[in-house]
Amino acid sequence: MQKISIPKNSRLVSPTFGKKLGLVGGGQLARMLVIDAHSLGLESHVLCHHKDEPATRVTPFFSLDGMASDKSIKNFVKDLDYLTFESELVPTAILRWLDQNDLGSGRARPFVFPRPSLMLQIQNRASQKKLLEKFQIPTLPWLEIDKFEKLYEAAAIKDLPLILKKSFGGYDGYGTYLVDSKKMENLKSLFPGSFILEPRISFERELALGIVRNTKGQFAQLPLVHTVQKDSKCDFAAGPIDFPVSGMVSKIKKMMNAVDYVGILHFEFFLWQKKLWVNELAPRVHNSSHFSMDALSESQFTLHLKAGLGHRLTNPRQKAPHFAMFNLIAQDHTPLKNPAQLAGRLHWYGKSESRPGRKMGHINYFGDSMASLIQLGKTDRRRFF
Repeated sequence: MQKISIPKNSRLVSPTFGKKLGLVGGGQLARMLVIDAHSLGLESHVLCHHKDEPATRVTPFFSLDGMASDKSIKNFVKDLDYLTFESELVPTAILRWLDQNDLGSGRARPFVFPRPSLMLQIQNRASQKKLLEKFQIPTLPWLEIDKFEKLYEAAAIKDLPLILKKSFGGYDGYGTYLVDSKKMENLKSLFPGSFILEPRISFERELALGIVRNTKGQFAQLPLVHTVQKDSKCDFAAGPIDFPVSGMVSKIKKMMNAVDYVGILHFEFFLWQKKLWVNELAPRVHNSSHFSMDALSESQFTLHLKAGLGHRLTNPRQKAPHFAMFNLIAQDHTPLKNPAQLAGRLHWYGKSESRPGRKMGHINYFGDSMASLIQLGKTDRRRFF
């Protein structure tokens, strides 16, 4: 038998093998992060509310109701090496505690990514807008609104209709309200509150892009995708979209370097007047990039984790010229069927209950024709209901 010579300085396993990763949140995004963390040798620990959340089905290490107090948060993070977030909708108390205790830089562990102070900034739509404007990244004009009187005054001098958005907590259309002359009084009950006001535009399409930055300042970029919304939720996404983004990406990278952003950062765009305008930022893995699990050489989940671990980043390779992703969204309380021989690859989220509007899984496709993949997705999806 031939003897294999191993250099003294070589590593047979990843330097992060056996390290402990903490995830704040236990939904499907955390579940998919845990699954990819396994391949990086990480032991995943989840902080969530219930024992039957999607992420708890793929790791035995989870803490329940740990978001209630500083003590429970401290107990959760004390033995972790890394900590990241499933969503930007983290209770501000957690982010402030993490930020005040400076766990990202003042201690050897855990390393928190993205930084809690950035999560606080981005989770609020008003401060998110200010961040974009600081780095001259195009976004729609806006106003801060905290009283109904201010909304009434703004509506009197601006072209209607307008869009009113909650500054904190809105997603998938929740916390978003149409402002027109017929429904002004209906919005009075929302105040006092914290909102931003934007013009309602007739955009051509919605696009999305994920950009990753690691601890060493290296970047990776995912393909630009077209997202189609139905009932204010992502119905499907397809790409890559041929649209010039180099100028936008240059500004984004400048911003991410300046604020020392680590992890994946997603941008949702409106294509309007032949130009990209940022609608929202998402400091996390995102529905629009689920295609990456099958259509790219590395998924968004692996890239996000590698960024926090300080691993080398390169742009992921496409396996085919085109790809598509279709969400499986429950229409009622009837469980979705599980059809055989689908044209795409199915990813269930492990949710025990169907509810109207709840995302239960998605299907990925890749191939030579975007139009054909979209048709396959529509055909496959009908078989679940």
